[in-house]
Amino acid sequence: MTKDKTIIETQHVSMTFGKGDAEVHALKDINVSIRSGEFVAIMGPSGSGKSTLMNIVGCLLRPVSGRLILDDEDVSDLDSYERAILRNEKIGFVFQSYNLLSRTNALRNVMLPLMYNRDVHYSRLDMEEKAEEVLVKVELQDRLFHNPNELSGGQQQRVAIARALINDPIILIADEPTGNLDSSSGEAIMNMLHEMNKEGMTIVMVTHDQLIADHSERTIHLLDGEIEHVVKNGKNKKHAGEAI
Repeated sequence: MTKDKTIIETQHVSMTFGKGDAEVHALKDINVSIRSGEFVAIMGPSGSGKSTLMNIVGCLLRPVSGRLILDDEDVSDLDSYERAILRNEKIGFVFQSYNLLSRTNALRNVMLPLMYNRDVHYSRLDMEEKAEEVLVKVELQDRLFHNPNELSGGQQQRVAIARALINDPIILIADEPTGNLDSSSGEAIMNMLHEMNKEGMTIVMVTHDQLIADHSERTIHLLDGEIEHVVKNGKNKKHAGEAI
């Protein structure tokens, strides 16, 4: 997959919540284009729409209007079951709160997405071997059988990254991936994301931290549900209100 290929595109996407006087316009006519292999950050204050945009791009929400094109497929009208299948096959998620099963060791936490993969039926041994492989990749080969409460925050986030990678997704969505970590652990996680990006992974990251956003190639700034401006990091070029 070349870096010139557009892998995520939103076309005039809008999203509202509530009705009547309680209606909130979370996103208004959003046009975003992300190429394969890009590392893009989304920033904005609380209520800016950044989480809503992430949830639409990650097929967790369906837009009220507009289209979402993912890997050359219009997925705007998929139902919840179809979107769940798509997420499991093409998208990996990393969350601020890790979302690990507390009474399950690292190896089994990482195995979980394989159990829901309808295209490939793994044996138990195959699942364990694949999970161990990705845990080795995130340098947790000595923590395979540790439960989350036996791991540091940085180690738990690495388990979450391994779980996100287990089905070989084409897109990784990271929601405040360093939000619960100290600066040293946060830097280690960002270095890991950079390595994944160098290997060709497309990364879309939501963050409130400018220093973390500066790790990306581009930062999309949202305000009141609209694109305020876009920064090409390292070049400090801003393009207000344009499709990106």
